[in-house]
Amino acid sequence: QRIFSEMGVPAQLRLRGQRWHSKLLFRWLCGILRIVSRPTDCIEIVAVLREIFAVSDGEVAKFLENRGGEPLWEIFLQKNKVHGQLGSLLWELGKLRLDIMELNVAEALMRINEDLNLLERANCCEPNRSAENVSLWGDVVDLAYGAVARGQSLAEFCELLLEKYFDPCELDEADMDRIQIDTLHGSKGLEWNCVILAFCGRDISSSRQILPCHAVVGGHPKLFLKANTPLFEEHAAQCEDDRLKTMQRLLYVAMTRARETLILARDGVVEKSAANSPETLMAVDFSKLKPWQPAACKPIEVVLPQQVSAQNAAVRLGRSRHRRAIAAKKSEVVDDRAVAHGNWWHRTMEHFPWSERRRHGEYLATALMDAPDRERGERETAALLASSWYKNLQLDSLRFFAEWSFASELEAGGELAGSVVDLLVFDRGKNHLTVVDWKTDLIGREDIPRAMERHGPQLRRYVTFFRRRGNWQVLAAAYFSNLGQLVPWEAASEAAAD
Repeated sequence: QRIFSEMGVPAQLRLRGQRWHSKLLFRWLCGILRIVSRPTDCIEIVAVLREIFAVSDGEVAKFLENRGGEPLWEIFLQKNKVHGQLGSLLWELGKLRLDIMELNVAEALMRINEDLNLLERANCCEPNRSAENVSLWGDVVDLAYGAVARGQSLAEFCELLLEKYFDPCELDEADMDRIQIDTLHGSKGLEWNCVILAFCGRDISSSRQILPCHAVVGGHPKLFLKANTPLFEEHAAQCEDDRLKTMQRLLYVAMTRARETLILARDGVVEKSAANSPETLMAVDFSKLKPWQPAACKPIEVVLPQQVSAQNAAVRLGRSRHRRAIAAKKSEVVDDRAVAHGNWWHRTMEHFPWSERRRHGEYLATALMDAPDRERGERETAALLASSWYKNLQLDSLRFFAEWSFASELEAGGELAGSVVDLLVFDRGKNHLTVVDWKTDLIGREDIPRAMERHGPQLRRYVTFFRRRGNWQVLAAAYFSNLGQLVPWEAASEAAAD
């Protein structure tokens, strides 16, 4: 964006996947407010000292050892000044806490920034994000004044910020008079007349490498602390292979965002493509492609792996649901219309604004404009809004997570298997987690037991995974869009009404 600006080319940066917690300033504010509202949280105090004031864990340990093992929160709350650099810092933070306890939320926020210079320090740490930080600070201040209007306390305001921690940041309205700069992930579900895929000869990272640290051996989980065992190396090789395949699919998504023209751009002269470049991952010989001619305005024909044309593959896989492709045997007849509808339904639910009920009707009306089967889409979306499951959603106490991906160990063999949960619904008040799996099969109500028997192993795996990782109640259920019915897995044998 900076280079475009220097060249006088209007451009707009679009980061759809950016979350509130990705902002350094926001994390700092959450940390400070957390220790102000919960001063006995020693872990958060250590995190604030480390992340905001660059105090190492070793310094904290040595300081506490010299204090005879006195709890950190007691030092934080002492009214008398403590000796030493770290002691003085803790005393200053404790004094700031006492000073702002009688202030309203907005005044307290201003006082925190005034005393700690959080905005100025964040801009020093991230000079290229100064404008973003200023905008973020304005958003937080607006939230603070809203909290004042509602009569909320500082602790309640802290909880409000923590609730937004993993939420996506709002985007500015797209300006079609400017070049849109986006990530490959961010381009999912979008289309433009012309797409430029840049740096096609350059080596790219397929994602942060996360090597497995455990596997199931003899029916028992085993932790690996060293990367010198055959089983660990086998897992690492499998992870690397999965990363490359994921990158191939992601590049394919980016290449199929173009309606008319796709430009595959190299940066400078590239004699040989890197091993992980788009050129090699997509098996495209760029040297044989016809250079783009602006006057012609014709799409470039790109040969994809397995000789699948971009147009046909886009119909089969859907614009953003490439992982939802149905792999049919040669003897099976695939209903392309049913596949397209299933991809459309999953894509629509992936971006459904669950927490804003007033937007549901408008959102579905817009989504129906792209439905491959408009009549069926209207029937099934109406069934969703009329279902008792939807009507009973108490949105104030619920958190929604669409397309939640995870990896879990299989029951035997010590292998890791990846999964994507269509929708997680977490009820904070009841500490209850519902795992929803969308099913677009055209079935009757009498077919529910047989369908649930087929989907049972996957739903059981979801329940097992989440029950092992939290002290909450877990329910896995399949939602049949054709019936407008949510069927819990445990009650599947009775084909219970939703």
